[in-house]
Amino acid sequence: MKPRPLWLRKRFLIPLFLMGVLAVGVGVAYQRSDVSSLVIYNHTGSVIPAVRVVACGHSATCRALGADDSWRWKPTGGSETDIALEVATEPPMRWQGGRISPRGGHRVTLHLWPGGEVEYNTQVSIWRRAAGGAAAGEE
Repeated sequence: MKPRPLWLRKRFLIPLFLMGVLAVGVGVAYQRSDVSSLVIYNHTGSVIPAVRVVACGHSATCRALGADDSWRWKPTGGSETDIALEVATEPPMRWQGGRISPRGGHRVTLHLWPGGEVEYNTQVSIWRRAAGGAAAGEE
């Protein structure tokens, strides 16, 4: 009986397949890390009827943000701009600050606290940080 070639043996094919799957997974993770997102956390202790966010030339509205709830938005297109936030509370609250870019893997978090206080934080995905990226406030 003639032995099979090396590339047709299980000892070779299984690790080769697993390395291929790993390479595809890393590639997909890196590509998805370029998308930025904005997350709003409600720590006010009450339901907020509506939250409107304007950034990167686009706007989005979240209706009924519950107490201790969060809402995520991914801006598409546009350029790096300040974030404008309008909260439908009594009295109405407006906040502007922080920067976000639709690309670059930024994760901007806004924490809404009682009394109209807004806490702003920016993080960059680990893949973009390794590739030399920096948070919008660090540039």
